[in-house]
Amino acid sequence: MRTNLCLVLIFGLWFSLAGCLGQGSGSDAGVDAGLDAGEMDGMNLTDDGEDLADGFDGGFDGGFDGGFDGGFDGGGDLGDGDAEVELWPWCPPASDYVGGDWAWTLRISPDAVYCASFNESRTLEQEQQLKARLRFVPGDYALPTDNGSYPFRLPICVEWDQPGPAPVAEGVGSLTATLNDLGDKIGYQFLIEQPMRTESGESFHYRLSLVAQMPAGQTVISTLNGGFPEDFESMVSQNLCKDPAQCWGLEDYQFASCHFEGATHQTHTVDFDRGWLRLHFMMGWSPASTEPAAFVRGEGVFDGVGFDQTDYYHLIYNPEHHHF
Repeated sequence: MRTNLCLVLIFGLWFSLAGCLGQGSGSDAGVDAGLDAGEMDGMNLTDDGEDLADGFDGGFDGGFDGGFDGGFDGGGDLGDGDAEVELWPWCPPASDYVGGDWAWTLRISPDAVYCASFNESRTLEQEQQLKARLRFVPGDYALPTDNGSYPFRLPICVEWDQPGPAPVAEGVGSLTATLNDLGDKIGYQFLIEQPMRTESGESFHYRLSLVAQMPAGQTVISTLNGGFPEDFESMVSQNLCKDPAQCWGLEDYQFASCHFEGATHQTHTVDFDRGWLRLHFMMGWSPASTEPAAFVRGEGVFDGVGFDQTDYYHLIYNPEHHHF
């Protein structure tokens, strides 16, 4: 089973090697700093998904926290966490928010960047064409404390690897709040929907679902920070689709964590006639569907040339069911 997974990943990485070998990027600097700190090359990494040694955890997590998102953006959009966030030039300002004078808050941190994930039914070529990232403009945004539907818009921006500018917000969307009094807790579901359009006039529909419970009396209901929910008490689902009635088609986007920091880390190493390849894979968990995951690094040697690729747009992945 793992051999098949490796071959799928190898083909995906091979598909992008022509443009990747010898290519430097901001992402390399951001992640490599953390990987070097964890002495990754000296570790005995395995295929069995066991927890990593503390040295790697510290370096890998530090690399993501301190420079991964900044590196992804070409050299430091997010910097060291203390500097002011430099958004993509086409991102709207925080004042683009539309809502109400409500008591609850959705908190969005500077590192709230999410990557388009795989679809099992697509080919590797389709996966490469549908790479994209979504960024939330940082800030505190008010959410309603009562059931109902309201005019609403969150400041978001999309980056994709396709010709022409990515879609931007078109007008005002909506928010539907479904709240349940559970005694000492409040269960909530916020469904945020936003019409979007490209410069060429192609329509898209963005959908964000936040489902969780919180202690009664708490006012900050959720924080979006680019991570992934580690349990099912808190669920975040994001889609950008052509048809609002069917939001998981082959040409639609589902956004998840770019790095899955804290998830299970697996490596798959393959030796072949012209070199070797080691694939780094972060996998969350799911009770039923294929587990959420991210392919975050491919390193090795090909025809005597070493490479170490960490750029999201050059790491192409498509699994079989449950990543078999």
